[in-house]
Amino acid sequence: MADLSCKGCGREYYLHHTKLPVREAGETLYCKCGAALYSYGKGTDNYRVEEVNEYRERQKMIQEELEKRPTCNCGLKMVPRTGPYGNFYGCAKFPDGCRKIVNR
Repeated sequence: MADLSCKGCGREYYLHHTKLPVREAGETLYCKCGAALYSYGKGTDNYRVEEVNEYRERQKMIQEELEKRPTCNCGLKMVPRTGPYGNFYGCAKFPDGCRKIVNR
């Protein structure tokens, strides 16, 4: 499942889209082999490409990190936080929900 594939070498890429302040000129994104993949004009959009294998590896690492986090009493995964006494995991609903914390 790739967004783009290179016509020169066949590599597959994911296209990441973000909004930025107005850009003066557009850009063209290129494959590692030098072939043009995607071009866009000026505006508030920004794009970048990432190889499918790198994207999948990064997503796998993110998922493994999420699975390591403890679960709160309310059933949600806790989020990493930093306080005056060090790093800890806190409830994702804080301050509106529960106030459970676990030291890291």
